[in-house]
Amino acid sequence: MAKARAVKNIKCEAPVIENARRIIMVRLEELLSWTPYIDDPVNVPEIHHMRIAAKRLRYTLELFRPILGKGTKELIDEIKAIQAAIGTMHDADVMIERVVAMITADGEERMSRMMDIATATDRGTVPQRRQRMRSAAVARHTVRDEVALYTLVAQHAEHSVESYHEFIRTWGVMMETDFVGRLRQHIGVDPPPPTPEPVPKSKPAKAKAETVAAPEPPDGPDTSATSGAAAEAEDATGADPELDHDDATEVDADDAVDTDADADLDTVTDTDTDTDRAPAGDTPEDEA
Repeated sequence: MAKARAVKNIKCEAPVIENARRIIMVRLEELLSWTPYIDDPVNVPEIHHMRIAAKRLRYTLELFRPILGKGTKELIDEIKAIQAAIGTMHDADVMIERVVAMITADGEERMSRMMDIATATDRGTVPQRRQRMRSAAVARHTVRDEVALYTLVAQHAEHSVESYHEFIRTWGVMMETDFVGRLRQHIGVDPPPPTPEPVPKSKPAKAKAETVAAPEPPDGPDTSATSGAAAEAEDATGADPELDHDDATEVDADDAVDTDADADLDTVTDTDTDTDRAPAGDTPEDEA
């Protein structure tokens, strides 16, 4: 385990928040110093040291949480996430080492027994000792199952890989959301970001009625020729053809009225004439 970095310039008479900033910044730098090793899962010791550094930073934040105020818990939870992922990866690696050690110990024990039989020259001939070695190779002095042990190794190896990918994903999210900058601003090392000014709420504009353009009249017959002919006629006769047409219409109307009046007069005259005539049976000659 790597030793924790020493924190310098701690002053007893200084405010607590000032000393807290110094300690937190040292722990943060210690955590970031292991980031060059995280891209390769083979760097198991270095990644484990990063987990220890994350734990120290977490403990420091928890210690000064009462004076750091609101928002400290969220930062601690982010550190817990990477600490848990690396911890699971480390536990799987440690379990693999222990299982391999057990398998190796069993193998060494069998190898030691075989060597004892092979070198016991005073305990039988070579063919006799060979038969004894065959019997020892088949016999089991323990109840351990090598296949089961190797299966356990396979399971923990898979857990280790999954935990490593989870750690890389979590750390990537922390870097994308500027964990370092947010932590520095939270403890007061950097100034907080400017607060955006509130935008005044504007009343919704009333929908304006759309002006519907009047449809254009369909194309009619070309009256340019007629107008030209009327103009020529007016120039030739000195009269307006349109005025003559109106006068002719008025004259026709007067003639129609006079004709109707004459027809009514003729009807009245015929009626009076028929009344003055006496029937044939009423003449004086018929009475005599």
